[in-house]
Formats: sequence, structure tokens, C-alpha cells
Amino acid sequence: MPHRHQRAAGEDDYYHLLGVDPTAPPEVVRAAYRALMGKHHPDADHRTKGAIARALNAAYEVLSEPMKRAAYERERAKPADGTITGEVRYR
Repeated sequence: MPHRHQRAAGEDDYYHLLGVDPTAPPEVVRAAYRALMGKHHPDADHRTKGAIARALNAAYEVLSEPMKRAAYERERAKPADGTITGEVRYR
């Protein structure tokens, strides 16, 4: 099972989920999260049974903490097929 900051196959990108750019500062991430939670809070949106709110909480938990966000960025930069990229130099 992936760690909370890692994306499982098919899981939405946290930036896309919150509707922010990957370079967005913390205050923009927080504002986007709060606006979306106001709309999708389980008390306000009974249709989804809290699924969207849980996804938003997971995204905000990672993107609001600098160390978790940095780890997420590293994971996000890896190719989906697990291959290693970069130039290999032989001497």
C-alpha cells in the first residue's frame, strides 16, 4: 500500500485536485482547499458521502506541509513505469 504522500495508480494529482499550479504558494493552496471544502463538505454535499472531502483532505495534508510536499514532488517527478531517467556516463 502506498504511503499517504504517494499516489496510487489512477489517483488524481493533488495539484489538479485542488485546482492549483505546482508552483502555488501555501496561501493559494490553503485558499483553494477551503473553497473546495466549503462546497464539498460532507454536511453540504450528501451525494458523495464524504469521498471528495477525504480526497481534498489528503491533498491538503501533503501540500500544506513543506517536507511532505517536497517528498510528493520527488515521487511525482518519477516516471510512472518505474524506470530511471537521466544521463548515464561511462568512463
